[in-house]
Amino acid sequence: MAGLSYDDISQQYPKIKIQFDSFTLPVVLVETDDDDLIEDMFSRLNEAVPLNAAEKRNAIGGDLVRTIREISCHQLFEQHVTFTNKRYQYREVAARFLLIEDSLRNAKRLVDTKKVYLDSLARRYANEHVDVVSELKKHVTAVIDQMVAVFSNQDSLLRAQGNMAIYYLLFRLAFFI
Repeated sequence: MAGLSYDDISQQYPKIKIQFDSFTLPVVLVETDDDDLIEDMFSRLNEAVPLNAAEKRNAIGGDLVRTIREISCHQLFEQHVTFTNKRYQYREVAARFLLIEDSLRNAKRLVDTKKVYLDSLARRYANEHVDVVSELKKHVTAVIDQMVAVFSNQDSLLRAQGNMAIYYLLFRLAFFI
């Protein structure tokens, strides 16, 4: 069938034409002005790159995810870290900060900041926990405000998201306990 036109298939293989015509293409419309998001989605769709943990967590939605987005726009991320926000790296760090704060307040101990715990936090505070999430945001913001006061713009110490939780804990201890 290689090299056949639609009309040729229609005449020579009418059953295939019927199958072809009855197939529904899945179409998703994404409206955004964010060029980086458009390019990232185009690239991923064309390369079949799966979503990472932060991208999947963003789809959970709710109060905590909204707060993660807000914190990820903080001056610390916009001006001081040197890693990029490609594929929601800032949101991943913001989620870790919120998990650290929540675990220290509720469990009185640190918990692992792996995906399963971050996702659990997002689900637990998805809805009807505005006050708790607001309190967590207030404390995280206070700590990262102190970090902004100490770190320089594009600080080489803030070049990897893996170190951010350690810096968060150090600043929390130094300024708030």
